[in-house]
Amino acid sequence: MPRPPGRLRAYRTPQLSRTTSALVTPLYRLIADPDGRPMSLRRNNSY
Repeated sequence: MPRPPGRLRAYRTPQLSRTTSALVTPLYRLIADPDGRPMSLRRNNSY
C-alpha cells in the first residue's frame, strides 16, 4: 500500500492466533512498561 504524500501510513495491529496471544501476553506485560519505570519499581508497584 503506497503512502499518500505528506502522511504516515496507518498501523494495523497484526492478527495473532489464540495460542500465540496466550504465550506472548504474559511476556509482554513483564517487559513493557509505558511509564518507563525500572524493574525494581515495577516489582514494588510504586514510583
